[in-house]
Amino acid sequence: MTSTTPFALFSDWLAGQPDQFVGTILSNRPDALSPPPKSSQVLAARLQLRASVSRALTKLPALELACIEAAADLGADAEPVTADALIDYILDLLSRAEVPANQRPTAAHIRTGLDTLRAYGLIWGNGAGPRGAFTGKSTRKKPLPWQDYFCLSDEVATSLPPGWYLLPNPDGPSRSQLRTALTKVTDRQQRLLDTLANSGGLGVTKDAHPDADPSLPVPALINAGLLERIDEGTVRLPATVRALMRGVGLADDDVPLRPETPATHVIASGNDRAAATAWETLRQATDLLDLLGTNPAPTLKNGVIGVRETRNLIEELGVDISELARGVANLGAAGLVHVGTPHPLPLHDTGGDYFAPTLAADGFLDADLVDRWVSLTVGTRTSDAAPWRVDQLNEEGKRIALLSPQTRLSGVPSIREMVLACCAQVASSASGNDVVALTDLRECAAYYYPITNARCTDETLSGVVDELVALGIVVRDPGVETISVGLSEVGKAIVALIESGTAEAFDDLRAACNNLLPPNASYLMLQADNTIVVPGPASPEMERMLSSIAQLESPGLASVYRVTEDSLRDALDTGINAADISEFLSRYAVGEVPQSITYLLDDVARRHGRLRGGPAASFIRCDDPALLASFQSHQAGQSLALRKIAETVLISQAPLAQVIETARNAGFSIIAEDAEGLVLDLGRAPCRIEAPAPVPTARTTMPEPERISQALTAIADGNRAAEHAGSSSGATASGSTAGVSGSVADSATGTGTAAGASASTGGTSGYASGTEAFKLLQRAARHGDDLYLSYVDRNGKPGRKRVRPVTVSGGQVDAIDPATSQVLRFLLHRITEVHPVD
Repeated sequence: MTSTTPFALFSDWLAGQPDQFVGTILSNRPDALSPPPKSSQVLAARLQLRASVSRALTKLPALELACIEAAADLGADAEPVTADALIDYILDLLSRAEVPANQRPTAAHIRTGLDTLRAYGLIWGNGAGPRGAFTGKSTRKKPLPWQDYFCLSDEVATSLPPGWYLLPNPDGPSRSQLRTALTKVTDRQQRLLDTLANSGGLGVTKDAHPDADPSLPVPALINAGLLERIDEGTVRLPATVRALMRGVGLADDDVPLRPETPATHVIASGNDRAAATAWETLRQATDLLDLLGTNPAPTLKNGVIGVRETRNLIEELGVDISELARGVANLGAAGLVHVGTPHPLPLHDTGGDYFAPTLAADGFLDADLVDRWVSLTVGTRTSDAAPWRVDQLNEEGKRIALLSPQTRLSGVPSIREMVLACCAQVASSASGNDVVALTDLRECAAYYYPITNARCTDETLSGVVDELVALGIVVRDPGVETISVGLSEVGKAIVALIESGTAEAFDDLRAACNNLLPPNASYLMLQADNTIVVPGPASPEMERMLSSIAQLESPGLASVYRVTEDSLRDALDTGINAADISEFLSRYAVGEVPQSITYLLDDVARRHGRLRGGPAASFIRCDDPALLASFQSHQAGQSLALRKIAETVLISQAPLAQVIETARNAGFSIIAEDAEGLVLDLGRAPCRIEAPAPVPTARTTMPEPERISQALTAIADGNRAAEHAGSSSGATASGSTAGVSGSVADSATGTGTAAGASASTGGTSGYASGTEAFKLLQRAARHGDDLYLSYVDRNGKPGRKRVRPVTVSGGQVDAIDPATSQVLRFLLHRITEVHPVD
């Protein structure tokens, strides 16, 4: 039922909606929240910004996008259309394209899609259902004005990717047919296509006549569907063909529009696999922090890590380039590493910047395994790092280095969100240790996130999945040819955290990490071959001591360390005494400490520390004159210019730290002591960089309820103030209890197109200018309508002409003169007014 009352403006419709529904729109469109909009008009303007609309479109499934296409074809961006008309149009297209009946959406599916678009603020209008929904039955005795009608919000139809469509075209070629046709064009045809692609897409030719020789390039391209015939003398390059030529990602031809449950299968013991993989990632990250703390990696002038330093890091850590790049990306996303000037400076300072841990790294290293896992997973949520690109060839044929800007892709957060959301579509596992995985991630993403999926290359998708697998967020089935992944328990907690962003969700994430990891090892198994088996994750204290006294031989949840003479000597050099080591081993050992380890420890301790040094500039003392003389006569001792002042005392003008380092390099162990004879630890403090904490983006996090509540309050206050001001000036109040009918008194500032209202053309005289003129031109180009253009030429002379716009892009309008079929080009900034043809 229509009404003599004009269809409401978008801002008026928003003002008439209950707070709960407006809050739903804000939760779906969080970029409209900051700062809180001061009225419904301000909110409407934000919701129709092209960038905001484009972001919202990437979150929509295929059916909702198909509804937008159909609505644009029906002219819903210019005047209201009914939900039934949209349903009939979609089902008729699918029927003509011979899509099987079981693959077509039902009328209920399409109405549900309209409710989704309404909840995103991409359409406005009210259905007959409860609270204005397009689904459900009406309980009203009398229909409301404009019931079951809707309009497309501004910029929605034009924000779809160029050449994008999901609805089949029964009268034209499919995308796969166009791709095939592009591979078969001749060189001459390719040059013609390139010329049109670079010049706006519109061309004039005498070969466009239907009776032209089909062997000529233009008729051949028209017959192949690569060109469109506008009239007998004009052709146009279709947007889809131009997108395919430029490599723009488009949806596949066979994307289903009927919502279906994705195919799944079970990955046995998937959660155990996730925990083991995450533990290895955490171990490598910890090792990388320790290494960079001791030896910061110098960066080149362009801020990247050079080939030599990258090779050194790989050799020191015992990892490959992909694992190193992943560790750098994870630590960087968590704010644990940064480029800058570390403190203290490295011994051999080059004067440039270094890649080193930040001050936050100390807290990470002191934390237990669960908190480390949480830190990396939370930090990586919004990271745009693409570590899989490291060591690949760029467009110039050069290897991409660590920390290169080319290892960052702005679309990675959206792709990560897509992977997690698709995995969340499946049901929970019957067994707590198993993981239910999607059989084909691409197939699921093609329906639920078609725009993001089309833009995502196989390489990028595999790279994002590998990063999530490494952190134990998802589990991948390597035995399946497709990308088959499912959420671990930690992954489910991450999805919940993204959706809510509450402290409770964060606690649930920590609990999930804790549940998947085995408890910390409470004992050690010491072997006669001097190995130590750790049957589980080591606590930070145990890990520090084991790393000091032994060498890691076999990492894993059950790791193996080996005690050697060198490892014990290194431990004693740091100030740990033999009694501390013996007490640690006895406290955690199952049974007796093997004699082989006890004898080795006693032997190393007996020979260690017989030389004593202190600041003099420095001195060395020893109870054994022979050992002291041996060191003095050694080449290392001579380089220090040692001088004997007593049988058991040597002095040097070199600093004590240099003396000790030189002596140790020559095989002499010196223990530093202070003036009281107490042992000093002269080991260098790990290098740290004061770096700002990473600022997480909110694009993948739902807004907090408090922010939405503040926005709703600000909107209500602004609406009341505007209504009061309007009443004071005698203006007509707008809005109704249904939020459908409304006044157009504020059409000059109202947001949104309304059929039957002067706002659709900018004023009562029927012309449009500025932004409204641009929108009118786009609609006319899409529907093939004629318009009157008022313009000024390069000499400032005004003119007016009736034209049929064909393309509107790049700051210009290409149009056809209906009277002469001549192609005309107008610069947008020279168009003063646009008049619709009555």
